[in-house]
Amino acid sequence: MKNSSFLVVFALLSVSSWLDLLTVLTFAGYELALSPSGMAAVTLAMHVPIAVLGKLFAGAARKYSTQRVLIGSSVLRLCLTATLAFVGTLPLLVMVLALRAICMGFMQPAIAAASKSISHGESSRFASSLNLVNTISKIAAPAIGGVLAVGYGERSVFLISAVLIGIAMIVLSFHPVRAGSDDAGETSLPTTDIALFSPISLAFCSAIFILATTASLFTNMLPFALNYYDIPKITLSISLTASASAGILFNLFIMYLRPATKGLPIRHIALSWLGMGVAFCAISYSLGLGTLSLFLIPLTFSCASVARVYFEVFTTSFIFSQDKSASIFYASQKQSLSAYAAVTGTLIGAVGLSSVEPMIFLLYISFGTITLGLIWFIMTNVGCRT
Repeated sequence: MKNSSFLVVFALLSVSSWLDLLTVLTFAGYELALSPSGMAAVTLAMHVPIAVLGKLFAGAARKYSTQRVLIGSSVLRLCLTATLAFVGTLPLLVMVLALRAICMGFMQPAIAAASKSISHGESSRFASSLNLVNTISKIAAPAIGGVLAVGYGERSVFLISAVLIGIAMIVLSFHPVRAGSDDAGETSLPTTDIALFSPISLAFCSAIFILATTASLFTNMLPFALNYYDIPKITLSISLTASASAGILFNLFIMYLRPATKGLPIRHIALSWLGMGVAFCAISYSLGLGTLSLFLIPLTFSCASVARVYFEVFTTSFIFSQDKSASIFYASQKQSLSAYAAVTGTLIGAVGLSSVEPMIFLLYISFGTITLGLIWFIMTNVGCRT
């Protein structure tokens, strides 16, 4: 499979994922009129299976060909996504979402295995391309889903999502994933260094979990915070558009530079970590600035988006630069920890905002993120170089 064909498959599956995510929440909240506890059950069903079954996903990616894993998981995912159009009760919705989450969990380790077919030295460019496709999908999915939901209802969106998965399977059938070499060249880590508690693994996993938790917390809590300070809804829409645009432009810039990744990119991770912390701090402080916040929030959103893209590209590039076994290991860890982070961020936000003013709480989180970033940078420099 050529990189362009693989990107088409990834784009179709990515748009389908974002369509499902947004539509499930809308469907559960409006059509099924679920209670807060019901909405919490829906959220857990979408994330917990991915979090706890990381070893299963990694094992399948190692044991079976990427082509078989992608086709097999996509077939089941297509059926379950189509089934969502006929669900009418909370227990059935939770069951289908949990099974569908398991099918989706095979995707990232399989992509890591497929990355072995790309040319040496192209891992950063390939990672940038995947991240660019994912960012564009985040923009396209709400537009497509919103139009379809208004005109035909949320159930129709699930059927369209299933069709997208079917098209991805057809592309995969005509353009099979090539078997890549297990040797990623000089930048690969030795297999003995992928133990869960090795310095590099601990550094990588801790960075993923902390930043994903912070990002999830801000994503979930900001709509509430904006409403709390009577900031118009249009500000959030403008901020999301501005941040997506900034992320796309920065992605293209990284693709143009084609940076090489050798080992864990400690400096790049630390810079992106601190950048996100400072941006989140600025967003939080802007909440209390009245009219000025209408201009500052979109600007700081864009800065946070650039820092997040910076982080995602270099961590993904690190994953793709490893041999097959290590790539699958790190990809499955990143996916599982991101799922754990989504749940953790939601719980921290729910507890924190029950007793503290939103701006103060988010500032605490932002300063904590910056502090942890500095500690991580110091400890990682010592631990990974001794």
